[in-house]
Amino acid sequence: MAPVLYWFPVSPFARAIRYFLLASNIEHETKIVDLMKGEQKTEEYKAINPHQKVPALVDGDLKLFESGAIIRYLALQYKSDLLPYHKGAAEAAVVDRELDWINGSIARAINTLNFEKKFKALLGKGETNKDAVAQNEQDLAGHLARANELYFSESPEHVIGTTTTAADVLLGLYLAQASISQIDLAPYPKLVTFYNAIRETEAFKASHAEFFQFLASVAKN
Repeated sequence: MAPVLYWFPVSPFARAIRYFLLASNIEHETKIVDLMKGEQKTEEYKAINPHQKVPALVDGDLKLFESGAIIRYLALQYKSDLLPYHKGAAEAAVVDRELDWINGSIARAINTLNFEKKFKALLGKGETNKDAVAQNEQDLAGHLARANELYFSESPEHVIGTTTTAADVLLGLYLAQASISQIDLAPYPKLVTFYNAIRETEAFKASHAEFFQFLASVAKN
């Protein structure tokens, strides 16, 4: 049987797995866990992920959660060239290095901004922390400038090298996620070129269709 991904399209952590599966051409099934309806709190889902979050993956008898663990498992189990552990430690480590940097810098700042500026009120979690917004906007500008300077040295369409890696998947996903807080990417022309290219790929389109539908519905309200 194919692995089953439990996900919610608005979650960047869950969407990263869906995107990775599609870009790696790994056959899989999907089941949406609607966080807005509290479906992550059902007994059925808690039996898969007791932490009541998305994503989760079921592959045979294996029940796995935490997005990083899921991606590493998929890369190893299905020999994905996007995170090529099967090609040797050094080649995979170069990709892992960029995943760690993107997650710890760009992703962290964007997630904080989206929560403070959009989801905090939507979820009834209190008022926006303006100091946190200001600090993370400043941090994000620095991170994006650094990525614009250091990445794409061999190809304008790839973070490193000349073929698609998990680093492209993660960066493309978070540039899409930045649209929630209407982050202006214009000061970073290399990032704009990269994003315009990756969003035309079939894997990006398929993994982000519901996400952009959600953004459109929120914009109308």
